[in-house]
Amino acid sequence: MDCTPPAPSERGNSRRASTVPSAFASAVAGKIALGPRRNSAPARRQSAQLQLQRRRESVLEGVPEDAAAQPEQGHGREVDEHGLPTYASAAFPSGTASYRFAQAGPFAMTLSSPSQARGAGEEAAAGLGRYCISVGVNVWAPRCCVVTVRRGLTEDGPQVASIEFGSASVSMGSSLTMGETGRPLKDVVSKNLVNGARVYRVGDGSTIEWKQSKRQWKAMMKGNELAIFYLDAPRSMSLQPLGHKYFDHLVVGTLVLMREQDDAVYSRPDYGAMQMHAMY
Repeated sequence: MDCTPPAPSERGNSRRASTVPSAFASAVAGKIALGPRRNSAPARRQSAQLQLQRRRESVLEGVPEDAAAQPEQGHGREVDEHGLPTYASAAFPSGTASYRFAQAGPFAMTLSSPSQARGAGEEAAAGLGRYCISVGVNVWAPRCCVVTVRRGLTEDGPQVASIEFGSASVSMGSSLTMGETGRPLKDVVSKNLVNGARVYRVGDGSTIEWKQSKRQWKAMMKGNELAIFYLDAPRSMSLQPLGHKYFDHLVVGTLVLMREQDDAVYSRPDYGAMQMHAMY
């Protein structure tokens, strides 16, 4: 057996040979360890984009409300626990959007965004803010009327709400029907005895408070502005992003409150002596 120690060059070569595999293994392990960290951010962004796209596609199909949604600071948009817009708010405009009422015939009017009518201009969400509002005779009480709100700009769109305005001369009161649920109007709109504002009950426990002035009505919910209705012609309504979630109720509330003002004028003792303004 040869006990002669290896030459210095041979010892260096064996030392280098023994360290190469360990260095290679460390480099491979480093790549494997760094790989997921390097790809995690794009993967999260791609997942978030896919979720947002699915929500935008489903918003027009009627998606249930997100119970975990919280208003986002600044714009009032709703976000989920991941910071993404909820199903309902994914297609909402990101800022204030304006909608205008326009007469569409002797017994109907429409509500739509100017951008929807022209196809360009102001920001609006596809499928949102397009209503046809018509009035007709209540067959059960011909002296009373029924206001019907439909989605879209024609009278054959899906029905959103039906408002029956009763009369003291008939044994039927005013009522509101939305979907399969009907409620007396006295249970829908009432007066806040503290500040005099009109309170509209959505039906799910939440309320919209209308603060009325001579030229505009402001809709508020828990201190957040939802919409402003402008009474000067041409009448219009501007909505905040969160207000689009309650768009149907804002339209109905506006119609009910306008009828209240009309009734208040007719019930004045001096109504017959009031001077009518010239139409020219």
